[in-house]
Amino acid sequence: MIAQRDERGESVRNETERGTGVTRLRRRWAASAGATVLALMATTGPAGAATQAGEQALAKPCGYSESGGFAWYNHCTTDGSRIQIRLDAVGGFDTNRCVDPGETRLGWAFEYRNAWYTGRLCGS
Repeated sequence: MIAQRDERGESVRNETERGTGVTRLRRRWAASAGATVLALMATTGPAGAATQAGEQALAKPCGYSESGGFAWYNHCTTDGSRIQIRLDAVGGFDTNRCVDPGETRLGWAFEYRNAWYTGRLCGS
């Protein structure tokens, strides 16, 4: 291709050549975005799997935590055991309580300071 020159001798591209560069760039961006979406879909699966991953990311830590104005105890186990925890009450007597695997809502967050595993198992 022979480059066209203007009156000052500088290289000039016509409208068709300018459009080609922009169009080519847009096509590359669209292809890249599409590939990214497909890669994410392949790794996370359908919407249900994405929701599950989001829930796992929001899962409470093992042990005592507070969220949403409530106190929680998350018993992280793979053996299905029920354990005894000690509740450190703010305005009363500390108590023991049995919890199942997973998250257990203990009550309002202002009622408790902490909770911990006593080392004892509970019956079914």
